[in-house]
Amino acid sequence: MIFTLTAFVDLTAAPPAAQKPAETQSQTEEAKPAVKSAAELKKEADAVKRAEAEKRRVEFIEKTITFGTSSERKDSIRAISSIKDEAKKKQLVTIMLNNLKNETDTGVIITSCRSAADINERSAIPIILTFLENESEDVRIEAVYALKKLEAKETSATLIDQLKKQDFKKDSNYTEALLQTLAEFEVSSEFDFIKTKFEDPETSRNNRLAMLLYLGNSKTASSEEFLRGIFEDESEDLTTRAYAVSSISKIGASAAIPSISKVADEIDKYPVKKRADYYELYIHCISALVRLGDKGAYPKLEKALKSDSAAMRLKAITLIKELKDPRAIEILKYKAEYDPSDKVQAEAKSVLKETFNIDMEKKTADSDKTIQNASAGTDGKENSQ
Repeated sequence: MIFTLTAFVDLTAAPPAAQKPAETQSQTEEAKPAVKSAAELKKEADAVKRAEAEKRRVEFIEKTITFGTSSERKDSIRAISSIKDEAKKKQLVTIMLNNLKNETDTGVIITSCRSAADINERSAIPIILTFLENESEDVRIEAVYALKKLEAKETSATLIDQLKKQDFKKDSNYTEALLQTLAEFEVSSEFDFIKTKFEDPETSRNNRLAMLLYLGNSKTASSEEFLRGIFEDESEDLTTRAYAVSSISKIGASAAIPSISKVADEIDKYPVKKRADYYELYIHCISALVRLGDKGAYPKLEKALKSDSAAMRLKAITLIKELKDPRAIEILKYKAEYDPSDKVQAEAKSVLKETFNIDMEKKTADSDKTIQNASAGTDGKENSQ
């Protein structure tokens, strides 16, 4: 006989619940929408408002730069730089430049050129170039400075042509703008032209000075001998000699150090009244020596720091910043605390902090705190007695 064993089942028990997958609970939790805080909701609402406000602003600018009055157009052109959305800003710039092609209002042209340069819109360069022939000198000047800010070195040939058309007998801000911009672009190929114009007796004094600055700032090395001749010529006026020595240092003509030192030493020996007349040349000589890396310039700087002239002391401190000679630290500390000129004190503190990492403001605050603590301690002892 065969017996079959069967499990006893409690028929009265409830059937087992169906087992849920392990991930069901977490999936349910994930499905619940995240509740945003009031701060987050406000932030989102503010962002929407800002976007709508900018959209309305863009629409207003777009219409105004075309149909507004002269003042309204200038204001709207200036406002383009404040637009956050780059695509919309580009759209407005395109409209501005298209309008500029036929613009006749001097103020709007100047504002457009300046704004294009401020936002580094290099696509404006061809249009800006056309204004070099404008009848308004103000427009021509703004066009040149806009090209300078845009670093449009590719326009140098055009700027040189413009320079050679100028009347150097007359002072002109446009001529000066051309010289400054060509110097910024380091165009050093025009020495022969500059030399000829400088030596022309009919060339104005201001134009001669501007040309000297050009030679230095453009780093025209071929002008060294010419510049030294001007600097060493005692018949030249002192300002012209000062500009010449400044440019000598900018082209890095270290061979001129002995000559510059000699002139500075001679000025040092002059009587007080005469030495005052040579102040500009003297300080430019020291500045040149510093720029050329002459370590022998420091004693002259220290002497200048002790001058009765606040202007000379101030210039000497700025030169120390270039020289970075630690021998100046103690005298700078003195100037920072006790110089009779507030400007000199401020500059001394600035150079100490930026060049030598010495914070005189912190030192003064710590000193004041120490004095206060000491006073408080004394008061306490007196009260206890």
